[in-house]
Amino acid sequence: EIPGQEINLFGVYSDPKRDRRKHSVSVVFQMEIPSHLTPTPGDDATSIQLVPLSDIENIPLFVDHRTILRDYVKIQNRNRLSKTRLNPSEVPPVPYTGDEESFKRSVCAPNRDE
Repeated sequence: EIPGQEINLFGVYSDPKRDRRKHSVSVVFQMEIPSHLTPTPGDDATSIQLVPLSDIENIPLFVDHRTILRDYVKIQNRNRLSKTRLNPSEVPPVPYTGDEESFKRSVCAPNRDE
Protein backbone atom coordinates (compact mmCIF):
# COMPACT_ATOMS: atom_id res chain seq x y z
CA GLU A 1 0.00 0.00 0.00
CA ILE A 2 1.21 3.48 -0.89
CA PRO A 3 -0.52 6.36 0.92
CA GLY A 4 -2.36 8.62 -1.50
CA GLN A 5 -2.30 6.09 -4.36
CA GLU A 6 -5.52 4.61 -5.69
CA ILE A 7 -5.69 0.82 -5.96
CA ASN A 8 -8.12 -0.53 -8.56
CA LEU A 9 -9.51 -4.02 -8.96
CA PHE A 10 -8.44 -5.16 -12.42
CA GLY A 11 -9.79 -8.68 -12.67
CA VAL A 12 -10.40 -12.10 -11.18
CA TYR A 13 -8.78 -15.10 -12.82
CA SER A 14 -10.34 -18.29 -11.48
CA ASP A 15 -10.89 -20.92 -14.12
CA PRO A 16 -9.81 -24.35 -12.82
CA LYS A 17 -7.75 -24.88 -16.00
CA ARG A 18 -5.49 -21.84 -15.41
CA ASP A 19 -3.01 -23.78 -13.25
CA ARG A 20 -2.45 -27.52 -13.71
CA ARG A 21 -1.24 -27.97 -10.13
CA LYS A 22 -4.50 -27.00 -8.41
CA HIS A 23 -7.49 -24.73 -8.69
CA SER A 24 -6.50 -21.27 -7.55
CA VAL A 25 -7.93 -17.79 -7.82
CA SER A 26 -5.94 -14.66 -8.55
CA VAL A 27 -7.47 -11.31 -7.71
CA VAL A 28 -5.52 -8.72 -9.69
CA PHE A 29 -5.20 -5.09 -8.66
CA GLN A 30 -3.65 -2.20 -10.55
CA MET A 31 -2.03 0.99 -9.31
CA GLU A 32 0.54 3.51 -10.47
CA ILE A 33 3.82 3.34 -8.55
CA PRO A 34 5.65 6.66 -8.40
CA SER A 35 9.00 6.48 -10.16
CA HIS A 36 10.91 7.46 -7.01
CA LEU A 37 9.74 4.29 -5.20
CA THR A 38 11.26 0.84 -5.62
CA PRO A 39 8.88 -2.14 -5.28
CA THR A 40 9.97 -4.91 -2.91
CA PRO A 41 8.83 -8.54 -2.95
CA GLY A 42 6.32 -9.74 -0.37
CA ASP A 43 5.70 -13.20 1.00
CA ASP A 44 4.71 -14.59 -2.42
CA ALA A 45 7.83 -13.61 -4.39
CA THR A 46 11.58 -13.78 -3.96
CA SER A 47 12.31 -10.96 -6.39
CA ILE A 48 10.75 -8.33 -8.61
CA GLN A 49 11.78 -7.61 -12.17
CA LEU A 50 10.48 -4.47 -13.89
CA VAL A 51 10.07 -4.98 -17.63
CA PRO A 52 8.43 -2.90 -20.35
CA LEU A 53 4.99 -4.20 -21.33
CA SER A 54 6.33 -4.46 -24.88
CA ASP A 55 8.62 -7.29 -23.65
CA ILE A 56 5.98 -9.58 -22.10
CA GLU A 57 5.92 -11.91 -25.11
CA ASN A 58 9.67 -12.55 -24.79
CA ILE A 59 10.09 -13.44 -21.12
CA PRO A 60 9.03 -16.53 -19.15
CA LEU A 61 6.00 -15.87 -16.96
CA PHE A 62 4.13 -18.06 -14.49
CA VAL A 63 0.87 -19.81 -15.50
CA ASP A 64 -1.45 -17.11 -16.92
CA HIS A 65 0.46 -13.98 -15.95
CA ARG A 66 1.11 -13.21 -19.63
CA THR A 67 -2.65 -13.35 -20.20
CA ILE A 68 -3.23 -10.95 -17.30
CA LEU A 69 -0.66 -8.53 -18.73
CA ARG A 70 -2.16 -8.86 -22.23
CA ASP A 71 -5.55 -8.00 -20.76
CA TYR A 72 -4.04 -4.98 -19.04
CA VAL A 73 -2.53 -3.76 -22.33
CA LYS A 74 -5.87 -4.27 -24.10
CA ILE A 75 -7.72 -2.28 -21.44
CA GLN A 76 -5.15 0.54 -21.57
CA ASN A 77 -5.38 0.67 -25.36
CA ARG A 78 -9.17 0.63 -25.18
CA ASN A 79 -9.19 3.46 -22.63
CA ARG A 80 -6.84 5.50 -24.80
CA LEU A 81 -8.97 4.90 -27.91
CA SER A 82 -12.23 5.64 -26.11
CA LYS A 83 -10.92 9.13 -25.28
CA THR A 84 -10.40 9.91 -28.98
CA ARG A 85 -13.05 10.92 -31.47
CA LEU A 86 -13.44 7.42 -32.85
CA ASN A 87 -16.81 6.05 -33.68
CA PRO A 88 -17.82 3.91 -30.63
CA SER A 89 -18.02 0.84 -32.89
CA GLU A 90 -14.28 1.25 -33.62
CA VAL A 91 -13.29 1.00 -29.95
CA PRO A 92 -12.51 -2.66 -29.14
CA PRO A 93 -14.69 -4.32 -26.50
CA VAL A 94 -13.49 -4.98 -22.98
CA PRO A 95 -11.89 -8.47 -22.96
CA TYR A 96 -14.02 -10.84 -20.89
CA THR A 97 -12.95 -14.23 -22.24
CA GLY A 98 -9.74 -15.92 -23.30
CA ASP A 99 -7.85 -15.28 -26.49
CA GLU A 100 -6.13 -18.49 -27.48
CA GLU A 101 -6.12 -19.79 -23.88
CA SER A 102 -8.28 -22.74 -22.93
CA PHE A 103 -9.57 -21.03 -19.79
CA LYS A 104 -11.86 -18.09 -19.12
CA ARG A 105 -11.44 -15.08 -16.88
CA SER A 106 -13.30 -12.01 -15.76
CA VAL A 107 -11.87 -8.55 -16.32
CA CYS A 108 -13.40 -5.52 -14.68
CA ALA A 109 -14.73 -2.78 -16.94
CA PRO A 110 -12.56 0.33 -16.96
CA ASN A 111 -13.45 3.17 -14.65
CA ARG A 112 -15.36 5.69 -16.78
CA ASP A 113 -15.01 8.47 -14.20
CA GLU A 114 -11.45 9.25 -15.29
